[in-house]
Amino acid sequence: MKVLALAAYPEQGASTRFRIAQYLPALAARGISVTLLTQLDAGAFAALYRPGSLIDKARLVLATAVKEAIDALAVAREADVIWVQREAALVGPEYLERFLALSGRPIVFDFDDAIWLKAPEDGAANPRWARWLRSPKKANRLLRLCKEAIAGSSVLAEHAEKIARSVTVVPTVVSRERWTPREHPQDGALTVGWVGSHSTAPALQIAAPALAELAADGHRFRVRVIGGPKGYAIPGVDVENVAFDLAIEVDAVRAFDIGIAPMPSGPWSDGKCGFKQLQYMALSVPCVTSAWAGARDFIRHEENALVASDHGSWKQALLRLLRDGELRAQLGRAGRDLVVSRYCAEVQIDTIAAVLSRAAR
Repeated sequence: MKVLALAAYPEQGASTRFRIAQYLPALAARGISVTLLTQLDAGAFAALYRPGSLIDKARLVLATAVKEAIDALAVAREADVIWVQREAALVGPEYLERFLALSGRPIVFDFDDAIWLKAPEDGAANPRWARWLRSPKKANRLLRLCKEAIAGSSVLAEHAEKIARSVTVVPTVVSRERWTPREHPQDGALTVGWVGSHSTAPALQIAAPALAELAADGHRFRVRVIGGPKGYAIPGVDVENVAFDLAIEVDAVRAFDIGIAPMPSGPWSDGKCGFKQLQYMALSVPCVTSAWAGARDFIRHEENALVASDHGSWKQALLRLLRDGELRAQLGRAGRDLVVSRYCAEVQIDTIAAVLSRAAR
């Protein structure tokens, strides 16, 4: 079987990397050949999210969309299935996906956010134009258009089932063979870590007051922020800011002794898939997490993570993990066991292959 996969972002974007690219070798081993085309390459992706001329960025978006469409039409001639991750292009309606569907190619639509909603304001480099470019109605149209839909969580699947003909849940996961744990210290100064992006960094403010109070109370720890805004700081706390780098992605998170996943409440947050938590769990890093989103599919309070809902519970959960090495180890083991048995690429690949094969039939 031959598959054409389309995405707006290159592998520097987590959705493209973890929901399509990481599966390509295993799909090839099953006789499913996938050609991945993205609107932006690594250079365009970096340029688009740097502050600068909107006119130059508009030209870049238009030029890359045209190139992607030309390349896609050439490859699609021999494709049995079109696999779309969120959207083929950043701007405009689903013109490319609709044309390919009209030509007889079945569409598999994959999504891992509540992209039918208007995204909240965030701290991205170009928040106004980025929100203007979004087309929330596109997601529902693609759900109607597709033959198969792949949703990142049960919350997302619940919405998709109202529109799409067939919906399968595939969580956003990592490889259990690549994301392997290290030995974590039982005492001494610990590292409390967070990994994300500029757009999700505002959620750190949910946990920041608790971290500041714990530091003021004399507890020894440092905070490592990966992928957040440059110079992010918490008063009175030793904060290390690390720029996101694909080459050191696993090692950077592996250095955490405690992971945090704060999220605000609301429909947009509820559409998140709990990927941050699974990154921590794969590395046996115990985590404190908010109670929203797709994490509810697998997070079990006191069993494989600690759940916090307000300032008091955030402070108490962090304090417990800072003090109790055995609790950290226990939660870390349970999280790793869950990833190895169910929430990893090596397990989810069978479901993805089945969906693609079903679409082709």
